[in-house]
Amino acid sequence: MSGGLKQQWGVGEAAQAGSDAQSQELKTAFEKAMNAMAEHLQYTAANPAPPLEKGKARWSSSAPSTFPGPRAASP
Repeated sequence: MSGGLKQQWGVGEAAQAGSDAQSQELKTAFEKAMNAMAEHLQYTAANPAPPLEKGKARWSSSAPSTFPGPRAASP
């Protein structure tokens, strides 16, 4: 695949981090967070959630069967 997201989104190369300690710390923290997200996305791509039964929400089995109605207005 050529171009990737940069081409699709119309962006160029990212600016380089400064040489000062604060810039390098920020760059390191950002890369750490991005790597963690990439690992989670790779796991999710390899282990997708099972399909839902038609017409059934994933949370419906844990939701109460009845919900309280609106409260009566005070006189």
